[in-house]
Amino acid sequence: MNIDLCRKMIHECEIILMGKKRLRLFGILSFGMTKKVLPIEEQEYPEDFLNQQNEVLSVSNGKELLIIPRKDVNREYLMYSILHQLMHHMSKHFHRTGDRDPVIWNMACDHVVNRVLKGLEETSDKLSVPRDSVFFEDLEYGNKNASAEQIYDLLLKKMPPPPPKKSSQNGEGEGEGEGEGEGDSDGEQDGQNQGNSSRNQNRKNERYTVETKTGSNNITYAKIQDHQKNKTFMCTMDTLHSKEEKGEIEKLEDKMEEQAKQLWHSSELSKGDLPGSFLQYFDYLLRIEVPWQEIMRNAILYTVQCRKRRSWMEPNFYIRKPKVPGKCPKSKDVKYLVVVIDTSGSISDEDLRMFLGIVLDSVQHFKGLIVLLHDVTIHKELRYEKIPPLLTLLLEIQNITGRGGTSHKYVFNRLQELYDEDDISNVVFLTDYESDIQYIYHNYEWIRRQETTWLITTDRKVELDGCETKVIRIDSKRASTYRAR
Repeated sequence: MNIDLCRKMIHECEIILMGKKRLRLFGILSFGMTKKVLPIEEQEYPEDFLNQQNEVLSVSNGKELLIIPRKDVNREYLMYSILHQLMHHMSKHFHRTGDRDPVIWNMACDHVVNRVLKGLEETSDKLSVPRDSVFFEDLEYGNKNASAEQIYDLLLKKMPPPPPKKSSQNGEGEGEGEGEGEGDSDGEQDGQNQGNSSRNQNRKNERYTVETKTGSNNITYAKIQDHQKNKTFMCTMDTLHSKEEKGEIEKLEDKMEEQAKQLWHSSELSKGDLPGSFLQYFDYLLRIEVPWQEIMRNAILYTVQCRKRRSWMEPNFYIRKPKVPGKCPKSKDVKYLVVVIDTSGSISDEDLRMFLGIVLDSVQHFKGLIVLLHDVTIHKELRYEKIPPLLTLLLEIQNITGRGGTSHKYVFNRLQELYDEDDISNVVFLTDYESDIQYIYHNYEWIRRQETTWLITTDRKVELDGCETKVIRIDSKRASTYRAR
């Protein structure tokens, strides 16, 4: 292995990344990161792992990217190593570890990153994904765009569990305990690093054998053998960080994510010739999030603004919605704001208060407020000409005795009546969307002629063909829920 040649090729990779507009995102982010080629004598590579075919390994702590060539490598493999490590930090994989098993979590993160890079490899001759990089093909069936967390959960069911934890001699420390096989004693191990973090592990089940070995340089090498498919995967981890080091890495990942977002949404990049899987991954990863409260407030007040500002609304009305007759409400006068709350759904108390607060703030711009509380049937219809106290609405919702199931049939029937009476200016739904909406909506005229806003507490898609909908998602897993008693 020629170290100088390896460094020269790394420099060429940086030039390519900066010069190719489609890859400039990586070029700019890579620019501030030190690259170091680790000579054979410093790698501390396990002797019994020598049967692997990976030409180059890599590891990064956010500041420094270590290239670990196992033999003479080409530029395409080095390009892969740089992109691979940058994607880990852009995805904040270190941040997202939580209390997960670090070895299996690293496999899950590698799988997701390599999935994206394999797609990029198909459209570029500038990188090559190594043959034994971690990628579980059988997990892709039915989980094509699964996140690292979802892949982790799947692997957790397949992989052998970690060895039981062993406490240090003084009862302190963090980590997994020493695994089977060779390694330092508990006392030596705990004194150097984070308590009883494992240096050597050997896990086995009927299908997989997972071996990990950590050297004094804190680089952990992992070898995963799939006996069923006769495959071997290799990966590396930079392990055994102190709390201060972990905090530094998390700050670096935050900074890199912010830089990546700015670049991804700028004119610096050319996305036209990037593969779809690559675009999908980064569009989601680097999305700019606007608080759902602001989106909902704007969605509710949009129709009011259109009616009150005739001077700019009228000339643009048919341009904004060309050749779509009947979309205009029957009257241009502001009518009721209708809020439909699915009491069988779940939302945190905090988010429910925010939701109702926004609704009540907006009522002053409407004739009044109509609230429909339902699950299978409508339990209550509340009508207010003046703004009611927030506590009054909360108590009305919490006093509903729900049945657990959900249907929007009776709600849609009532909304059709309100539409026929010309009493609707805007309709807002709060629901988990676990309902029959997709099967019944086409039977109603009102939903094709009335814009609706949906606040959804799940990942379900709102697909109402021919209807104008705004969909806002919130995290339903926080705090306690308002689920009706």
